[in-house]
Amino acid sequence: MSQTLPHARTDGLIVQTMLQETLIYDTTRNEARLLNQTAGSVWKRCNGKTTVQDMARDLEQEIGTPVPEQVVWLALEQLQQYALLQTPLPTRPMDSGLSRRKLLKLGIAVSLLPLVTSIFAPTVADAQSGGIAPTGDTGTTGLTGSTGATGATGATGATGATGATGATGTTGATL
Repeated sequence: MSQTLPHARTDGLIVQTMLQETLIYDTTRNEARLLNQTAGSVWKRCNGKTTVQDMARDLEQEIGTPVPEQVVWLALEQLQQYALLQTPLPTRPMDSGLSRRKLLKLGIAVSLLPLVTSIFAPTVADAQSGGIAPTGDTGTTGLTGSTGATGATGATGATGATGATGATGTTGATL
């Protein structure tokens, strides 16, 4: 039986390591992937010369906890799914066919499980236009503040002068 020697794809990728995660931007597909510590460590060891068994042993030394080969295989399958490997993987051995769920049932720590996450960013045109994403729900309106006191009424102004009396009209005829 031949040994599996995975080889990571590097062409067209921009790689940034942040704390314990690895961010990979694929310029040919315009896609970003975030690899947790386990997936990132496996991807970095995919040099076409390191076996799955060696990766598991190296990873175990790096993080200080036992790492079954099934964890490495799970990471490799995710890396292949997101086109981060240069060559397709052979079918994995029968004894390593465990899913994430089965690994959890065996007591493998969640933090040890490999995880490759997609990150979506707007295109340049979308980013410049203010985005195309819908807005979220409007929040509740806050309480209305109390009304201020009414000011005092001002003084009444003086009454103006009375105008002149008009002329008396003529008296009508007497009968």
